[in-house]
Amino acid sequence: ERMNSPDYHSVYPPVSQDGFRIAALALPLGWERAWYLWKALVLAAEAVGAWALFRLVGARRSMLYALNPVVLIEVAGQAHTEGLLLGALGGIVLSLSGSARWAGLGVAAATFVKLWPVAWALFVCRSSRRGLAGLTLIGALGLFYEVHRYAPNILESLRLYAGTFDFYSLPYLVLKAAMYGTVGEMAGALAASGMTLAWGGVCVYAWMRSPRTGRSLMRAVSSVTVGYVLASPTLHPWHLLAALFVLPL
Repeated sequence: ERMNSPDYHSVYPPVSQDGFRIAALALPLGWERAWYLWKALVLAAEAVGAWALFRLVGARRSMLYALNPVVLIEVAGQAHTEGLLLGALGGIVLSLSGSARWAGLGVAAATFVKLWPVAWALFVCRSSRRGLAGLTLIGALGLFYEVHRYAPNILESLRLYAGTFDFYSLPYLVLKAAMYGTVGEMAGALAASGMTLAWGGVCVYAWMRSPRTGRSLMRAVSSVTVGYVLASPTLHPWHLLAALFVLPL
């Protein structure tokens, strides 16, 4: 009842929701214990991602991510759900560097933390039939678990998020300001739509140019990740974490 949009449903996918449920088990012992249980979940997942990054690029380059003040504040300090996402991303890039058979499960897990990593599926499907099979299976189970009950509510909330909210995204604000004199109040929606289409073009271009395996495939995943951050009209500091993770790659 005290949320700023109490009539809307959350758009957090199943993995995030289940993390919230686990943390809530400690609420009878006090909200502080529930908070620290949530922090432990986020930090454990993020540690998996940091370990994967270390395995791929070594200590010196992985420190570019691991010691970044934004990472320390937003994961260890604020415990945003992006920490769960980074664990899945670490598994994906580690798998793509060798056999991609498990990458589909990583993409499914990442998509069920945040919705946008579904774009990574383009590269998993290109690199591994087993990865595609795993992604399809887990995706179907997840959709049945969460979306079939709440699809209209989720779509309504997504329209609120994507069509109304904007915060601190410099490319979006510049484009919106440039268009405002011509189209007026439609400038925000048109700017957001144009940037989303541009990100879609980056995804397709990276997919067409990337080989099926190896470092080039990881670079393609990285370009899609950074492209999403740049194309989003809402850019909070914790949204930078996925982009910071892939830069050492």
